[in-house]
Amino acid sequence: MFIQFCKNLNPVKKQYYVYLFIATVTAVLLAGKIQYTLPQFEGIDLFKYREMASASPGINSGIPHPYVYRIFAPWLAGIMPFGLDTSFFVLNLLFLFGLSYVIFEFILLSGVQYKAAFFATVAFLFNRYFFQFLAFNYFQLSDTLSYFLFVLSFILLVKRKYFWLGVSVTAGVLTREVALLIIPVGFAYLYEKKRGKEEYIKFFTVSVVAALLFVAVRILIRIESDENYFTQIEYGLMNFFNPRALLKRFIIAFTPFSLLPFLFYKEIIKLFGENKYLFVWILFAVASSLFGNDYERLMMPAAPVFFLFVALIIEKYFLLNEAVFVRKILLFLVVVFTFSGSLYHLWGVIRLANSGITLYATIILDLLIAATFGYVKYFNKKSAPVL
Repeated sequence: MFIQFCKNLNPVKKQYYVYLFIATVTAVLLAGKIQYTLPQFEGIDLFKYREMASASPGINSGIPHPYVYRIFAPWLAGIMPFGLDTSFFVLNLLFLFGLSYVIFEFILLSGVQYKAAFFATVAFLFNRYFFQFLAFNYFQLSDTLSYFLFVLSFILLVKRKYFWLGVSVTAGVLTREVALLIIPVGFAYLYEKKRGKEEYIKFFTVSVVAALLFVAVRILIRIESDENYFTQIEYGLMNFFNPRALLKRFIIAFTPFSLLPFLFYKEIIKLFGENKYLFVWILFAVASSLFGNDYERLMMPAAPVFFLFVALIIEKYFLLNEAVFVRKILLFLVVVFTFSGSLYHLWGVIRLANSGITLYATIILDLLIAATFGYVKYFNKKSAPVL
């Protein structure tokens, strides 16, 4: 099936698939691998996932909320005929490739040309929080798999493949809570695109099954814990307007492209105005970030929409007009700044010295990207087409 799929690809898309493969390999290699036995990693989430995998195919009910309910990825790692470390690494690597390709496909679905979609996907691959961390900490397989399934589910919805959509959403619900985001996003998409009654019924059926499965798992796996989703959302709401949390969620998470929505506010308003389901997507992605303290990483569900926006800006200001020498040089600089934005003090083959250096680098790179795009916007002011 895979060989036939590759044969059916048009030559241009096949070429970009090869480019994307090379970019993904590069991003994974530069992320490095976590040495989880070091003291600084003591007690983090990966140990819960390793314990769950050790109990596979059984369930370790001694794992705390909400990890105990994220059963599919650790179960998958646990039944593989390798050691736990190898199993997590191999599975995570496979779904990292899957994630890069579905992000690329998602951007293409919006009518963006291949080159712009590729540049934006590369920007995603070198984001230190959305992709680089998942490559570094390969035990976060639940995160990698759930994000892959979420974006894949939307693509399947757009392509009207409801059987495979049901499979994808079911696996997603058993992997991580983020899978449920497809329900509001999906209904918003169907409504906006004026899909027929039959498609509403099919998607409603998938949604009901997913919701019932989500509830059933939490009823069947009983644990004693003072924490639940209500206490998490209460804590998240109380801290939402904390300046530090706002900065991490909406600026630092999207480094080095954080300032582009402010610089191109007309374009992003137009994007949401013409694709209201994307606005619903962003709203629920932000809401999902309330369930935790890793503010930057928890904005990952918003990444597909954000990098679609980046692709549209690149296409409009760098690629659609006459390819003058200055714009080529500036686009090369954008690639350099994108790679530089992946550097961090906690993970990666190349690491910054400390958190202070990371903060200064973040500010400088955000300003450099803003200046580069701002210059191109001014340079193209008279000739740039309207999106």
